[in-house]
Amino acid sequence: MGLVKFLLKFVFICNLCYLVGWFLRITERHGDLSGVFKHMVVLGYIVAMPVNILTILLAFILLLANKVTWKELPGYLLILNIIILIVQILV
Repeated sequence: MGLVKFLLKFVFICNLCYLVGWFLRITERHGDLSGVFKHMVVLGYIVAMPVNILTILLAFILLLANKVTWKELPGYLLILNIIILIVQILV
């Protein structure tokens, strides 16, 4: 259960990096990025979607198997990760 909580938080950070990279790509300010922002873009575009899918599947499998409950999981993070995954798929 602790692993799922950690993964949900980690994926949320990756998704935030994705959203920052997406915003920077829209505003076309990629020429003057510092090293930190370059790492955020890599984390957001390479790591976010696959880990997001695996974490959501793991969370739903554990919920369906009654290994964890909604009270034990940060449900708001799961819902936000699902919404951002839909954005990642559509964009």
